[in-house]
Amino acid sequence: MKNCIITPTFREHFKYIKKYLESFKKYVEDKDIPLCFIISRDEEREFGEIVKAYKDLNIQIIIFDDLLDKYNILYTPTELLHRFDKYCYQTIKKLYAILDLPYDRFLLIDSESMWIKQTKMKDLFDSYFNHPYFAYSILSKREIQNQFQKVLLTNINYLLKDENKKWYLETFSWFIDKKILLDIIKQYGSPFDMVQKLWLFWNGDKTKIALFEGLLYYQFIDKNNQKYNYTILDIEKELKKYLGNIEFAKYIKNFKNKLNCNGGLFEFFSLLLTDSNVLTIADLCNHNRFNILRLENSDCNFDVQKQFLTLVQPNILAVSQEHCFGQNMNIFWKFKRAVLEHRYYKRFQKHFNLVKGVLCQLATFIKSLFSLPLDLIRIVVLIIKRRDFIFR
Repeated sequence: MKNCIITPTFREHFKYIKKYLESFKKYVEDKDIPLCFIISRDEEREFGEIVKAYKDLNIQIIIFDDLLDKYNILYTPTELLHRFDKYCYQTIKKLYAILDLPYDRFLLIDSESMWIKQTKMKDLFDSYFNHPYFAYSILSKREIQNQFQKVLLTNINYLLKDENKKWYLETFSWFIDKKILLDIIKQYGSPFDMVQKLWLFWNGDKTKIALFEGLLYYQFIDKNNQKYNYTILDIEKELKKYLGNIEFAKYIKNFKNKLNCNGGLFEFFSLLLTDSNVLTIADLCNHNRFNILRLENSDCNFDVQKQFLTLVQPNILAVSQEHCFGQNMNIFWKFKRAVLEHRYYKRFQKHFNLVKGVLCQLATFIKSLFSLPLDLIRIVVLIIKRRDFIFR
């Protein structure tokens, strides 16, 4: 089976690529695995300048414009984005790359991701696909329900002719089996066909034409799991089992207070780690082989996150580089995260600039105050000098 890593990116995220590649170079043993980046044609030269320093890696650049041409999608990337907005745009970008590339198994990771542990990618792929899994929570159980998430579930249910209340984006092991994707397409049409159906369904309302490939892929598997035999985890039950009723209640309270019940129940777990739950959540991750995780804002609970990483030792930190681990484990980055990006420092900057402005105005006032008598004397002298002209 041939493996491949796919990373869609765009100009605003090029700033993350260096750390992404440096971490890959440092920690990945089988460096010959294809790293396929998807960009638009007008970004090719700029992106090429970034990656030219990594000629020892198997970097492949996929031009999105060429994919659209090849699959007879009569839009430029800009036109596609304008018509369907970013979520459908990103899904089309990823899924057509998977269809086009000559590989069997894929890992989708964002350009903000970083490897933080010695990793053999073949072993990571094999470990997942030998016992594949994903997790879900029930959106309707939440005290607060995000309206956009409800729209996303409505869209997937419409496309798959299903009635499902599960939110599948709980973990970041975004592995894709091309055979399963082809099964989806065979039954429900191409990715672009599905996006077009949503456009018609919502009568062109771009705020609701949204398709997440992960939700589509996992819900299809769930619906046909007698064929695919995935382990499908109810993350709420897992949390209750490991945390117990009291700690689970605290977790849910923090999920509401800190995250307003947005996203997955476990998606942003690093922000909900505490001294009292870190050991059990680490056990949950180890038992279920969660080795690609999202950690961020580690300045808020750095010691607990560091303890968690020691216990779990994930291979990849996905989606965000806003943490203090791996290549970010240095005093400069930690100072930046802990101080310069903290709301207290930003408030200090705001007040400092305000005080600075007031002081500048005060200095101008004092200068004017002292200048006023001198200016008056100069005017009197001027009048005396020109009295003949004035009073003639």
